[in-house]
Amino acid sequence: MHSEKTIKRSPKNNLPILKCECGHEILLLPDLKTLGKAIEEHVIEHSKKYALTQEEADVLQDNLIAQALSMASEIMNSSADIQVRLSPKNRKNRNKNPRD
Repeated sequence: MHSEKTIKRSPKNNLPILKCECGHEILLLPDLKTLGKAIEEHVIEHSKKYALTQEEADVLQDNLIAQALSMASEIMNSSADIQVRLSPKNRKNRNKNPRD
């Protein structure tokens, strides 16, 4: 399982990536359906190449899903820590129409 506290990022584009034990990288996508499909397709490919049992394939898939959830959590927590400084005009507009 992914145990590092920092998010792994692709050196090419500085994007968050999932990394399989075989070295294959999967871009962390915001679209869960597409991300799930990418993980499933890799697990199927991995299973065929290394003749994995269903249990081994499930462990591999669970590992990739756990990485995705961990990274998403870290991204959400770090974005919550970012404070946006509003211009005086935007502060005035926000006070007129509070969204909260």
